[in-house]
Amino acid sequence: LNPDGTQEWAFTTGGEVRSSPAIGADGTIYIGSNVNDKFYALNPDGTQKWVFNPGDFVRSSPTIGADGTIYFGNAANKFFALNPDGTQKWSYTAGAEVRSSAAIGSDGTIYFGSWNGKIFALNSDGSKQWEISTGGSQGPSSPAIAPDGTLYIPSYRDKLYALTPRSDAGRFGEVCQS
Repeated sequence: LNPDGTQEWAFTTGGEVRSSPAIGADGTIYIGSNVNDKFYALNPDGTQKWVFNPGDFVRSSPTIGADGTIYFGNAANKFFALNPDGTQKWSYTAGAEVRSSAAIGSDGTIYFGSWNGKIFALNSDGSKQWEISTGGSQGPSSPAIAPDGTLYIPSYRDKLYALTPRSDAGRFGEVCQS
């Protein structure tokens, strides 16, 4: 939209959009589609830059890393890392649908949740650091990281979980329920 509320442009994805877009440092707009199983990169003028097919619905909002890597999950239990040119860096199989957006720690660790109630911590190369089960569906909400490093994780089981960093190599301690 223009500042006066008039439409500047529209882009048709061919399917529902059930997530928020992310905007890269160069103005590229990233968004996934729920029905046609596509993930799009759009130029600031609304034209398609590239499209990636992750193989199933995309309901998670993308997160962009400091190096420009784009992270998102899909309904086929996958969490993806794409290069800014739309090529796949890696994917990780989470064991359940990923609707959560990622949170990225100051050390580059990537955190996200899946519908099986697990929270994952991945290295920037896609290898797993750890996973923890909250015992309930993580749902579409996303983890957040506080300035002190505490990782907050919402759940469909009427709980908010907090994982606090331990002194041994930045690992996290037990889940604290509230």
